[in-house]
Amino acid sequence: MVLRRSLLAAASCAFGLGLSVLALNAAEAVSPAVVAAVNDGGRAPWDIVRDTERKPADVLAFSGIKQGMVVVDLIPGDAYYTKILSALVGDKGHVYAVVPFGGGGASRSSRMTQRVGQAPAHVPPDLGNQCTLGCYPTGGKAFMLDVDYVLALENTTEFAKNVTVLWEDLPQYGGELALPVQADAVFTTNYHELHFTKFPPLPPYLEGRNSALKPLNVPAFTKTVLDTLKPGGLYIVADYAAVKGAGFAASDELHRTEADAVKAEITGAGFAFDAESHVLAHSGDDHTQAARGSAADHDKNDQFLLRFKKPANTPAADKRPSKAQEDTIMKNYYGNTVVLNPQSKEANDKGERTRTSFYNPDHTYQEFGRLSDGPGPMQMGTWWWDAAGHNCELHQFPIDERSNVVCHTDIFPREIGALGGQTPDGTGQKQMIVKGHVYKDYIIP
Repeated sequence: MVLRRSLLAAASCAFGLGLSVLALNAAEAVSPAVVAAVNDGGRAPWDIVRDTERKPADVLAFSGIKQGMVVVDLIPGDAYYTKILSALVGDKGHVYAVVPFGGGGASRSSRMTQRVGQAPAHVPPDLGNQCTLGCYPTGGKAFMLDVDYVLALENTTEFAKNVTVLWEDLPQYGGELALPVQADAVFTTNYHELHFTKFPPLPPYLEGRNSALKPLNVPAFTKTVLDTLKPGGLYIVADYAAVKGAGFAASDELHRTEADAVKAEITGAGFAFDAESHVLAHSGDDHTQAARGSAADHDKNDQFLLRFKKPANTPAADKRPSKAQEDTIMKNYYGNTVVLNPQSKEANDKGERTRTSFYNPDHTYQEFGRLSDGPGPMQMGTWWWDAAGHNCELHQFPIDERSNVVCHTDIFPREIGALGGQTPDGTGQKQMIVKGHVYKDYIIP
């Protein structure tokens, strides 16, 4: 920890801050664990300088998040809170950084758009640190994707021990918050992004792959958040305040939502409203301007901070199988071949693809295709069951789809030779289980 403390001291001196910043932010209930997490030396200097306005110690003290918890950092943005949450929950806790709008085929479209120098529209163009983190040498648009900020944490030993990135295209796959375990808390400071309705069009060279971004059914998604939490679990929401009566209409243009609309939406899914804090309030904000601009201006917009709780008597919704049930469910999959869209005659014909997958008892999988297949001839990663009982894959190779999550719904068990659908929304390729590890016309390295 000596090196990390030295980094913090250097950053504090560089910005003229010092650790007394915490005293300005301190709330009466701030615990030593929260103070230590905010003071953690692994944080970036440009994050530390924002603490005076963002008041992370107060926010996390209000949140109720503690050491040892499993926490979802929903829409983590530039990972400002992901790093603090990682330090707060500690070695016995875990942080799942869930980045929406970009899983599935849209992860590939985001990467391809990135390569040709077009920054996707859902990446904020106005962060003051964007060129520190990555701009084209010609001075073009920033090329960082939202997911890159948190993916970097998985490459860092200090954070990789308890941070997992899930790049989920929430609208594409039924709006499920697909986690491998039940969580203690879901935390977000970007609730308005769940209500985005305007997305960049799919590039012409990707049309036909069913990967265009589309709006999320937020009430349905909120119900999956409820199901993913343990009884008594917390849902903490901070966002930029919109004018009274605006609801969610200002989400796209102004990046704002109305607190009353958020309360109604979340309690409507079964949560109980638990508390509200005004620690992020700014009375000078008339709520008519976009909550954007430089970091210094961005943080001075009026924000609300809400906490909801899953009632302890909420009926259990965790449909993950036991180990014995899993062995029965997966008996036809281990040591056999799962064929995607076996009726397709040509790879990538009208967006269709023929693939061969293998599931393993250690919760890893491999998926192979023709060398000419768009997603690449090989994909690898891990798999789990989410709270809805769906089998989900976490792609970790190829790099374009690293941390991309895809869930399957025609769950299992399925007999050898039977066809089934793929994704929770009923779309996707067909699958067939075929005996053995060789299938005609496939190239398996």
